[in-house]
Amino acid sequence: MKIRPTAILIEDKKILLIEQDVGPKRKYSLPGGTLEEGETIHNCLKREIREETGLEIEPIRLLYICDRITPRMHILHITFEVKLVGGRLNEQGTSRDTKPIHSVKLVPIEELQNYGFSERFCQLAKKNFPNAGTYQGEIKNIGL
Repeated sequence: MKIRPTAILIEDKKILLIEQDVGPKRKYSLPGGTLEEGETIHNCLKREIREETGLEIEPIRLLYICDRITPRMHILHITFEVKLVGGRLNEQGTSRDTKPIHSVKLVPIEELQNYGFSERFCQLAKKNFPNAGTYQGEIKNIGL
């Protein structure tokens, strides 16, 4: 099992995304990464966002927890709303993961579908993630 904290940073109705080969349907994802041994979830999230985007963040609200289960792996996604506290956006992020980051950008929430996100996920983002702080079951329930 892998635990993957992810961040949703929204500023001026724009959401932070990283361009990374997610799969055949999407080339963009939320920033975040894999929890390391002995690391807290918040520290992991701060480290991953700093590495991937150059930004310093502070988690402010748990948005959702969900599972991605396939025959070969189980990933527990723990997603937080975060606020920007410093740093500078690095448009060419770095990653210790196996998937390289091609770019980092803030995109209008209204344009999320153009970046491969489902209508369901776009609606949740536009409505500021109602039912925040809850377990959502399989990741498909939030449109990812």
